[in-house]
Amino acid sequence: MNFLIEYSTENDIFDQAWQIRKKVFCEEQKYPEEDEYDKYDSTSFHVIGFENDLVVCCARILEKEDGWYIGRIAVLKQFRGKGIGHKLINFLEEFIKKNFNATEIFLNAQETVLNLYRKNGFEVISDKFLDGEIWHFKMKKNLKINK
Repeated sequence: MNFLIEYSTENDIFDQAWQIRKKVFCEEQKYPEEDEYDKYDSTSFHVIGFENDLVVCCARILEKEDGWYIGRIAVLKQFRGKGIGHKLINFLEEFIKKNFNATEIFLNAQETVLNLYRKNGFEVISDKFLDGEIWHFKMKKNLKINK
């Protein structure tokens, strides 16, 4: 699996990630498109992942006041259950460790995919909260720095 990453929104990487986000979050989950694009998109690194030359997943990396976050993690429906989410999360973690020397990362996980993140070493650190009409939990993972 190959990944491409680009900063901000004025590029093809963001455009392709946006198409996946619209399919997964807006069409499947009925999240309003006007809320899907948010204030963080222009200051995030956007990632797309390829399987046999097809763009099948996306995510973003951003820095907030309390640290580095991964988010908007989405895999197209027909490619779920094949380990793509795990590969994407590993790529995001390695990129953050290598480029920002972060020792921890955060994400806001939908309740329905908590197990994916738990299997990847994340722990719930908040009560559940609503984002749109979907329950989420803030999660954290401590990163081992490669020496």
